[in-house]
Amino acid sequence: MRETAKTGGGHLDRPVAARWVSLALGVLVVVLLLLAVLLLPLHFVSYGKAKMFFAWYAARHGAYSSTRNVLSTEAYGHFIDRLPMAAGVFGICGIVLALFRKALGRFLLELPPEWKEFCDYFRRQFSRDTETVLEIGTVAMVFGTGIFLRLHYLGRPVRFDEAWTYMDFAARPLGLVLSRYPAPNDHLLNTLLIHFSTVFFGNTVLGLRFPALLAGCLVIPATWILARIQYGPAAGILAAGAVAALPTFIEFSVNARGYSLQWLLLLGVMLFAVMLVERRSLRWAWLGLVAAAVAGVYTIPTTVLAVAGIFWWMLACAVFDRQVGAAGTRQLLASLGLASVAIGLLSLLLYLPPLLVSGPSAMAAQSVVTLQQQVGFVDGLKHLGGCALVYWTGGVPTTILWILMGGLLTGLLLHHKISHERVPMIVPMGLVAAIFTWNRQAFGFPRVWSYLLLSAVLTAAAGISLALGSLAGRSRRKKVALGGATAVGLVVCMAVALVHQRVLFSTNETGTIPDAEEIARFLSTELHPGDALVGNALIEYVLLQRNPGLYGALAKPQNASRVVAVVMKRTGNLEICSSNEQAAELAAQETANPEFLRDSIDLARYQQPEVRAKFLTSTVYSLESKKAAE
Repeated sequence: MRETAKTGGGHLDRPVAARWVSLALGVLVVVLLLLAVLLLPLHFVSYGKAKMFFAWYAARHGAYSSTRNVLSTEAYGHFIDRLPMAAGVFGICGIVLALFRKALGRFLLELPPEWKEFCDYFRRQFSRDTETVLEIGTVAMVFGTGIFLRLHYLGRPVRFDEAWTYMDFAARPLGLVLSRYPAPNDHLLNTLLIHFSTVFFGNTVLGLRFPALLAGCLVIPATWILARIQYGPAAGILAAGAVAALPTFIEFSVNARGYSLQWLLLLGVMLFAVMLVERRSLRWAWLGLVAAAVAGVYTIPTTVLAVAGIFWWMLACAVFDRQVGAAGTRQLLASLGLASVAIGLLSLLLYLPPLLVSGPSAMAAQSVVTLQQQVGFVDGLKHLGGCALVYWTGGVPTTILWILMGGLLTGLLLHHKISHERVPMIVPMGLVAAIFTWNRQAFGFPRVWSYLLLSAVLTAAAGISLALGSLAGRSRRKKVALGGATAVGLVVCMAVALVHQRVLFSTNETGTIPDAEEIARFLSTELHPGDALVGNALIEYVLLQRNPGLYGALAKPQNASRVVAVVMKRTGNLEICSSNEQAAELAAQETANPEFLRDSIDLARYQQPEVRAKFLTSTVYSLESKKAAE
């Protein structure tokens, strides 16, 4: 019988589809191996030609930052030295794809027939009855309150890390956005989204924070769906309510960092993991898990720790499930191994440009780890706990905190009564984080571990729903009503407390300079075209917002006869979490030490710094070039 390209239903016949898939994968293998070979001739491109190309590219696309240091001799040398690593990555990806090409082809061919089954899984979670209508109405109230709280804080002053993200990363040409990674502050996927959002909305607070805001709002319904599938409707409403109103989840919905995007993607990984525990062969779930994990790692590299914890949870569920057996556990372990390889290789490909430009040490946040190790592990861990207490619970009424803590303990101890899985996901995720922290002797900031807070909220919601279930008896509708009423009550109480206390306006999360506007106003009169400004990213960002013409007329320090420097006062290696403590520490210092400028300019080229203005957080100095004086 003659083979046709399409069946009567309009779909490709399996043999024809198999040929196209095999051809596409074969072409991809050839492309990857060719890239591995073609990278080698770049060794013969001279520094002069490469610098001319980068200067032309930066000038054509425009950027607020200097293009002089985009490609220094030293940076180009490092780039050339890292080319074999890039060739190796392409080569390994090509070889692995060649080895698994047939298996991957079969996997892709089975996706279309499984689509209906994948959709039916979600349809089964919702029924058209009174309790579902009540549940959705309650979730809509919670969602609306969460959006209100985020919009309420959207216009607050920009923080240091946000300004740094824009000035040094997102405002650059697209090629540099994807390739520069000098510090872990650069959350690449978030930076890429900010690059486009500021093009669309302009250099505004909305443009800067829109990706985080959108992701932060979507985290609320995503949490509801995951908790509902895993623990039931009441737990879903309670989890959504906690995420809607807890300060950390609001903070990073209006803070132009990648944490809210990381939470959203991790919720996707968790959801697909829950589906795969129930149905391990569902290919769409495996595809979604890998895609969400790769996007999460591309947003923040430490996402790999959360994904590792989720994978260990999946294995633990298989071990405790007698129906799976040893053969099923081995099959799941093999599938997780393949998924890990796919996540690792795809993430390496995405991170290849910054690996070439910035190097592996920057990707591993080696500078941050070294700084934290100087503080001492025990002291750093105590500081982490203190800051987490300030950032995660600030402004939340004590009664609500006790309710959430009680729910967490209940969820941990009685998890087997709430879910078919005996192990709560927070346990392996926390263990992986603890092992990593101990092994690296680095504790990070509370925001780095905020995904653990998200997982803890899910467990706490499950514990509270168990307690409500004992009050509701066997009535499912009554349990949903109790869960909804409790969630709305918690959300309203937290919302009123947060708005009344203005907690998120005064928090020091990601760096606050309360007098940044005052400093920028002074600089607008102190600076003149041709002067150079040396300051941090936030001061430059605020000045750019206030007076873009003046900012654009400033020269670089090496070309200016006069430098105006904003030197920030320092309070030690560890950030001060309390804004009141920070203000007291800064007020105790009369002026900032001008020697700190050695990190930015060569002080030997200038005359004695002259104090031009004193502020709470900083001192403004004027430095005249010795050559200009002569």
